[in-house]
Amino acid sequence: PNPKAWNTLEVIEHLNYYIDIYNGYNSESLAKSKLSVEDKIISRGFWGNKFIGMMEPTDKGIKKMNTFKSKNPIGKALSKSSIQHFLDSNKQLIKQLENAKKHDISKVKCQLAIPILKIKLPDAMAFLVAHNERHFLQIENVLSL
Repeated sequence: PNPKAWNTLEVIEHLNYYIDIYNGYNSESLAKSKLSVEDKIISRGFWGNKFIGMMEPTDKGIKKMNTFKSKNPIGKALSKSSIQHFLDSNKQLIKQLENAKKHDISKVKCQLAIPILKIKLPDAMAFLVAHNERHFLQIENVLSL
């Protein structure tokens, strides 16, 4: 409804940009982890806690944030294939989360879309889930207009 705001398909495409990046980083980090039968307690790291906190919706809703220009889909020609891409990519994320249960991921680091920083793999996975959650609230808001 607003030419300066994302429509539903643009939100999905934005999510695709990030899930493609993080699925790759998560896979690389998961490959570096060791198999483990122990159920370890995983605590968030300092930077993971910061980034997840920025992303997670609160009881007040979602905080407005700007995205990187390269991750802004506004005005791009999009099709329904973006939705299928999103579904396929999230199936891959779910497989990674299932696979993570069999590994000791507590100390494995994962790269972020900001190349100079790395956070714990569990934090990177939680960040991606919070990012999805945040933008699904955005979609809900768009659809209720």
